[in-house]
Amino acid sequence: MAKKIVRGICVYCGNLDEVTEDHVIPKCLFLTGRPGDMPKVNACKACNNAEKSVNDTYLRDFLLLDMDSAEQPVPQQLFEKFARAVHRDQSIFAHHAMRSQPVELKTPSGLFAGLAYGIQLPDERITKELTMIVRGLYYAYIDERLPQMTPFEVIRQRDMSEVEANIQVLLKLGGKYMPVGDGDVFECVYGCAVEKPDVSLWYLNFYRRVVFSVATNRRGSPGNNR
Repeated sequence: MAKKIVRGICVYCGNLDEVTEDHVIPKCLFLTGRPGDMPKVNACKACNNAEKSVNDTYLRDFLLLDMDSAEQPVPQQLFEKFARAVHRDQSIFAHHAMRSQPVELKTPSGLFAGLAYGIQLPDERITKELTMIVRGLYYAYIDERLPQMTPFEVIRQRDMSEVEANIQVLLKLGGKYMPVGDGDVFECVYGCAVEKPDVSLWYLNFYRRVVFSVATNRRGSPGNNR
C-alpha cells in the first residue's frame, strides 16, 4: 500500500509542504525507551530530515561532553554512541571540540580540582537547534505557531540559584512546568504574556544540569499566526 502523503504547514519554517511527524525533543538524547508524552509536531522534510537531524546530534554531543551533565547517568550511557561517531569521523561537534583549550576547575573555596576543556562552539548551530525546539514546544503546548520573524534570545544559564528563583517567579505568574517522562532527560518551564502570548520565556533543562533560557519576541513582532 502506498504511503499516504500528508501536506501541511511546517511548524519550523512555515512552508506549506509534505510533512511528517517530528519529535520536538531529539530522540537521540534518550536511551532505548522514549516517553509516551514526547511532544510531536508536523515538519517538512527539509527541516525534519536534514536540518534538525544534524542539529539534534550536535546538541546531543555537546551535552554529553558538557562538564555540568557529564556525570549524569543518561549521558554516561549514551557516551558510547558519541565515541562511535568520533571513530567514524561522523561527529561535527568532535571537529569543533578538537580546537578546545584546557581550563582549570576549582572548588568553591578556590582549590584546584583538575582540568576540563573550554570548547569554543559556533553559537549559531546551538541557537538554531534551541529556537527550533522552542517553536515546536510552543505549538505542541500552546497550539499556536510563532510568526516566522519572531526574534529569539538564547542564553546559557549557569547560576542555578538565580534560575530557580526566576522559575519560581514565572510559575507564580501562571507559568507551566512540562517534563518529558520523568524529566531526567528534558524538562521545561514556560510562561507567556497574557495579552501578547507570542512574548514568552522558556527555561529548557537538559539532563537536570544544563539550562538555557529562550525568550521570544521581546522586541515585538506581528501577532500570532494560527
